[in-house]
Amino acid sequence: MVKKTAAKKKSSAPDTGAESLNRVGALWVSEDKNGKKYFSGKIALNDNDEQVSILVFRNTYKKKDLQPDYIIYLPETNDESKSRSEAAKKWSDDDIPF
Repeated sequence: MVKKTAAKKKSSAPDTGAESLNRVGALWVSEDKNGKKYFSGKIALNDNDEQVSILVFRNTYKKKDLQPDYIIYLPETNDESKSRSEAAKKWSDDDIPF
């Protein structure tokens, strides 16, 4: 959870009563290859301006009002993808005992 601190930028949203809110990130509307819209952006994790990328998709499995409308995901970074790929290369079919 991101704490409110004096170092964060104040919201610039006019006439919304949001003057006391602290801005922690921004989202852009994007579209996938199938034409479905989603949000992509970055949020601040701490006061050191460290940011993390996020993706936000509509919850297409929502059945009840208590379930969320949108789900937030952390995209896989290139480093994570590369390390998984390298780990997979270490295994061969000969390593599987059946």
